[in-house]
Amino acid sequence: MISIGVDLGQRRDPSTIAVIERPEWLAGQFHMTHPLHGTRWHTEGRDISSQRLERGAMIVRYLERIKLGTPYSEVAKRVAQITRHPCLGNARRRLLVDATGVGAPVIEMLREARPGCPLTGVTITGGSAAHASGDRESVPRVDLLATLQAALENGQLRILRGMKETDRLLKEMVSLGTGEHDDLVMAVALAAWGAKTGVMYGFRSDFFPVY
Repeated sequence: MISIGVDLGQRRDPSTIAVIERPEWLAGQFHMTHPLHGTRWHTEGRDISSQRLERGAMIVRYLERIKLGTPYSEVAKRVAQITRHPCLGNARRRLLVDATGVGAPVIEMLREARPGCPLTGVTITGGSAAHASGDRESVPRVDLLATLQAALENGQLRILRGMKETDRLLKEMVSLGTGEHDDLVMAVALAAWGAKTGVMYGFRSDFFPVY
């Protein structure tokens, strides 16, 4: 499955998009374990492109920071474009968008842009428990970041090298909690949450970075 996370920027932060792939096979059959040939991802500085993916592995396939000041209507169009991108093939997918603050009206813009997959608006809270109601979820920030941290620590989350924003994402991860920008981290955290909580089984299609 493909999980797309979107962190909506405000005056000083750009909107960001992260695409995570979680390879799965049909229910009742084995999960994919063969290597993804020709791919490289970052894990503790080692090139592990020749290693096998473990069950539940998540690969950050694409990152984008939309130019600061871009109107939300254009952000919505860009997000919808990515959800329909032919590089995603016939893979099942879901879209999770930060609905906190300015997010609510942008969610409606996204619906009007007709994304190519189910859309979930995620309100990030300071609470202690996640709640879901239809196509909306309330998720504590600590839960989002804990899911991301756990996936990194146990080796489930892999980050493709060579992407334009890879280095910036890694810097944000290192400085998380210091008050520095964390827009890419939050987009990845949303996508990881979607991949973890919305596992969908189906044949994996070939998937390439979205340019």
